[in-house]
Amino acid sequence: MRGCVGSLDKDTVLVSFYVMHDITLKTLHENTSKCLDRVKRGERFRVLRNGKAGAFLVPADEALDPSWDVIMAEVRAARGKAGMTQPNPVLAERKKRIFGGNSQSPSR
Repeated sequence: MRGCVGSLDKDTVLVSFYVMHDITLKTLHENTSKCLDRVKRGERFRVLRNGKAGAFLVPADEALDPSWDVIMAEVRAARGKAGMTQPNPVLAERKKRIFGGNSQSPSR
Protein backbone atom coordinates (compact mmCIF):
# COMPACT_ATOMS: atom_id res chain seq x y z
CA MET A 1 0.00 0.00 0.00
CA ARG A 2 1.39 3.40 -0.95
CA GLY A 3 1.99 5.84 1.94
CA CYS A 4 2.59 3.27 4.68
CA VAL A 5 6.25 3.73 5.50
CA GLY A 6 7.58 1.75 8.47
CA SER A 7 9.29 3.72 11.21
CA LEU A 8 9.65 3.83 14.95
CA ASP A 9 7.32 6.32 16.51
CA LYS A 10 9.44 8.98 18.23
CA ASP A 11 6.66 9.88 20.70
CA THR A 12 6.09 6.41 22.12
CA VAL A 13 9.46 4.73 21.69
CA LEU A 14 10.18 5.22 25.41
CA VAL A 15 7.14 3.21 26.46
CA SER A 16 6.86 0.82 23.55
CA PHE A 17 9.08 -1.02 21.13
CA TYR A 18 6.35 -1.67 18.58
CA VAL A 19 6.96 -0.72 14.98
CA MET A 20 4.52 1.97 13.94
CA HIS A 21 3.86 2.90 10.33
CA ASP A 22 3.25 6.50 9.26
CA ILE A 23 0.24 7.01 7.03
CA THR A 24 -1.23 10.20 5.64
CA LEU A 25 -4.82 11.14 6.28
CA LYS A 26 -5.46 11.02 2.51
CA THR A 27 -4.09 7.46 2.25
CA LEU A 28 -6.19 6.40 5.23
CA HIS A 29 -9.26 7.96 3.60
CA GLU A 30 -8.60 6.19 0.29
CA ASN A 31 -7.68 2.81 1.87
CA THR A 32 -9.59 2.70 5.16
CA SER A 33 -10.66 -0.92 4.80
CA LYS A 34 -7.14 -2.14 3.94
CA CYS A 35 -5.60 -0.15 6.80
CA LEU A 36 -8.15 -1.48 9.30
CA ASP A 37 -7.48 -5.03 8.09
CA ARG A 38 -3.77 -4.49 8.75
CA VAL A 39 -4.52 -3.03 12.19
CA LYS A 40 -6.68 -6.07 12.97
CA ARG A 41 -3.66 -8.27 12.14
CA GLY A 42 -1.62 -6.35 14.74
CA GLU A 43 -0.01 -3.49 12.81
CA ARG A 44 -0.01 0.03 14.23
CA PHE A 45 -0.29 3.32 12.37
CA ARG A 46 0.39 6.96 13.17
CA VAL A 47 -1.95 9.10 11.07
CA LEU A 48 -0.30 12.26 9.78
CA ARG A 49 -2.32 15.38 9.03
CA ASN A 50 -0.34 18.13 7.31
CA GLY A 51 2.83 16.26 8.26
CA LYS A 52 2.02 16.17 12.00
CA ALA A 53 0.76 13.24 14.07
CA GLY A 54 -2.99 13.50 14.48
CA ALA A 55 -4.03 10.06 15.66
CA PHE A 56 -2.92 6.50 16.30
CA LEU A 57 -4.55 3.37 14.93
CA VAL A 58 -3.86 0.39 17.17
CA PRO A 59 -5.60 -2.98 17.55
CA ALA A 60 -8.70 -2.72 19.73
CA ASP A 61 -7.57 -5.56 21.99
CA GLU A 62 -4.21 -3.90 22.67
CA ALA A 63 -3.93 -2.24 26.07
CA LEU A 64 -3.17 1.44 25.61
CA ASP A 65 -1.81 1.88 29.11
CA PRO A 66 -0.07 -0.82 31.14
CA SER A 67 -1.81 -2.03 34.29
CA TRP A 68 -0.73 -0.60 37.64
CA ASP A 69 0.87 -3.93 38.55
CA VAL A 70 3.05 -3.80 35.42
CA ILE A 71 4.05 -0.19 36.15
CA MET A 72 4.96 -0.92 39.76
CA ALA A 73 6.60 -4.36 39.29
CA GLU A 74 10.13 -2.95 38.95
CA VAL A 75 9.64 -0.60 41.89
CA ARG A 76 8.37 -3.40 44.12
CA ALA A 77 11.22 -5.68 43.11
CA ALA A 78 13.82 -3.00 43.87
CA ARG A 79 12.17 -2.17 47.17
CA GLY A 80 12.24 -5.84 48.16
CA LYS A 81 15.94 -6.20 47.33
CA ALA A 82 17.13 -2.98 48.94
CA GLY A 83 15.30 -3.11 52.25
CA MET A 84 15.44 -0.15 54.60
CA THR A 85 19.03 0.97 55.11
CA GLN A 86 18.16 3.80 57.50
CA PRO A 87 15.06 4.87 59.40
CA ASN A 88 12.62 7.13 57.64
CA PRO A 89 13.19 10.67 59.04
CA VAL A 90 9.61 11.74 58.35
CA LEU A 91 8.18 8.86 60.36
CA ALA A 92 10.66 9.53 63.18
CA GLU A 93 9.54 13.19 63.31
CA ARG A 94 5.88 12.21 63.38
CA LYS A 95 6.50 9.80 66.25
CA LYS A 96 8.28 12.58 68.18
CA ARG A 97 5.30 14.89 67.75
CA ILE A 98 2.72 12.27 68.64
CA PHE A 99 4.55 10.55 71.50
CA GLY A 100 6.60 13.46 72.84
CA GLY A 101 10.39 13.24 72.86
CA ASN A 102 10.33 9.46 72.54
CA SER A 103 10.89 8.43 68.91
CA GLN A 104 9.80 4.86 69.65
CA SER A 105 6.09 4.06 69.50
CA PRO A 106 4.59 2.75 72.73
CA SER A 107 3.98 -0.97 72.96
CA ARG A 108 0.36 -2.02 73.07
